[in-house]
Amino acid sequence: MGQQMYTLLVCLMIGLVPSLQSVNEHLYSFVRVGENYGTEYISPPAKGAYFVFFQGEPVKVELEIFNEGSKQVMIMAGRMTPKDAFRMTVLEAPTPKMKAKLGVEMAPSLRLRLPNAETSVQWSERIVLPPRSGLKFSARVVSEQETLPPGIYRLRFRCQLRSDTGEKIQAHSDTFSFEIRLVERFEDRLEVLRRQAARLFTRGEYQKAEQKLNELLLLYPNSSISYIEKGHIAMTRGRKREAAKAYRKALDLLQSSMDTLYLSHASRIDVEHSIGLLMATLSALQKSR
Repeated sequence: MGQQMYTLLVCLMIGLVPSLQSVNEHLYSFVRVGENYGTEYISPPAKGAYFVFFQGEPVKVELEIFNEGSKQVMIMAGRMTPKDAFRMTVLEAPTPKMKAKLGVEMAPSLRLRLPNAETSVQWSERIVLPPRSGLKFSARVVSEQETLPPGIYRLRFRCQLRSDTGEKIQAHSDTFSFEIRLVERFEDRLEVLRRQAARLFTRGEYQKAEQKLNELLLLYPNSSISYIEKGHIAMTRGRKREAAKAYRKALDLLQSSMDTLYLSHASRIDVEHSIGLLMATLSALQKSR
């Protein structure tokens, strides 16, 4: 659903890569966040955190080994499993006891990200990584408890694999910090619904995504973001008239400053940019009729 609804992948550039004198100098691992963490309705994360998760939301990350060099590299997995490939260390948790209760659940399938495509790959003892490509592992942070308790978490992921030269794969960035927050405020309820709609949209479940947006609009009818995202759903399904109606409603709300929640968090530049995009989209839809 536009920039808000498509998966947002944020690379946490925390560390620096030391210079290596081998083919391995362009091979490194890093952490990405594979969800939508916009802050149209919510306050920023607490100091020390990069993202806000609400209690009960899945805490998902992507761990990727990337080859930015011009030669293919062989990754030596040996007898390791995907779960063994990355070691997670809990640097900070709400309580000392929580550190021992956290773990990581790896998805069974891997993805090979090529310059112009992405495909699934089988795990094996030796994996060839072409130039300018990445091997992606999907993971979820889990706990012995049913849900992670509120507070600040800081995790470190370290790649356990090596290249065929025997050298360790360096960590370009390896720390993932986030806040778990209770759903307490009105704005929190809106944000949770918006994120649920985002996840449904990215899975292609458009009808369910629209239902979540309608639930949000029942709580807050002036949500311009919801109308924009309803427009994106309609466009994806080929319903141009329906999309134009939703975009026009969003434009009216922004221009009349009725969407006070969005306007209280977005900068003037963001609002002007959104208005400009909506006007351009409506103009293009008008010409296509």
